[in-house]
Amino acid sequence: MYRAGKLVTSPKVTTESRSTPISSATSFSRCAAHSRMSPASGDQGHQVNLLFDHSTRDIEIHSPYTHDSLVLNLKRHAPVRVRVPSWLSRADIEVHGARALPQLVNGYLYIEEPSVGTITVRFPLTPRSIERRYRGKPLRVRLAGDEVRQMDSFAGATFFDPIA
Repeated sequence: MYRAGKLVTSPKVTTESRSTPISSATSFSRCAAHSRMSPASGDQGHQVNLLFDHSTRDIEIHSPYTHDSLVLNLKRHAPVRVRVPSWLSRADIEVHGARALPQLVNGYLYIEEPSVGTITVRFPLTPRSIERRYRGKPLRVRLAGDEVRQMDSFAGATFFDPIA
């Protein structure tokens, strides 16, 4: 797991009959995710898949988790597609800085004619709860958007604030 600039190692998890430390799997997953954050812009335009701070030669992304909204600084004129998470309602999305009304197309907010400059996308990081299973036990997780805020701790096995 990765949090606040340091890797936190965790117990081993068994996947497909081989044992892999979570930290190794997480590092690999982070590298794979990083390559898909904002794929190289081309004729198809800018595509934002993950809501992390990130910068390329064509676009600079400021995350709603580290800033008060999603801010896209476009360095090159091209259409923009921003993945809309499943927990987010289209009615809750506000877009500032686009020339035309954005459309929702195949799970992406599509801005066909953006100007070079700043586009701000505001939406609530809606609190929600999910439940998963870990080693046969229920694991409750409370999120704000996609960010984990609290999680069952299993006697201190996680570094999140425990759910009471």
